[in-house]
Amino acid sequence: MASKEIKLVKVSIPSLKILYAVITNREIMGFSQNIYKNSYSNLFKAHYNNKDNKYFLIKLNNEIVGFMYYKLEKRFNAFEIGGAVIPKKRKKGYATIAHELLIDFLFKKKKAQKIQAIVSSENTKEIKILKKCGFKLEGILRKAGRVNNTIHDLDFFGLLKEDF
Repeated sequence: MASKEIKLVKVSIPSLKILYAVITNREIMGFSQNIYKNSYSNLFKAHYNNKDNKYFLIKLNNEIVGFMYYKLEKRFNAFEIGGAVIPKKRKKGYATIAHELLIDFLFKKKKAQKIQAIVSSENTKEIKILKKCGFKLEGILRKAGRVNNTIHDLDFFGLLKEDF
């Protein structure tokens, strides 16, 4: 069963270059989210100097199939999550399992009260995963997203601890 094979592994110094290769790749990130445009050294500094933002690699057995992240959004009193699975590993349920693992981690280990995700209204696959994990649409930020100079709506999803 896939759920026993999928693990989230915290990004470490040796694996940060792998993460950088993933988040700067348009094919992996898709066309509804921005790719990382800063340097590797900026990612290194941001990742290791900020205890509220963390990246995980999604591993299937010993193979990297994507990444997940969380960041503390103090203005919303919530943890924001996101991520991506590499194209050849999509449509196998790995992203849903990775979301569930991260949600469980945040509620249990980080004592989160709320988790949120802000996603392009056009990203129907991510929206389906969020709903499957129990997220509720809380609002639409009209014309608030921009990817490759294309403006689009953003859906704001939330999941409360008591609803998980």
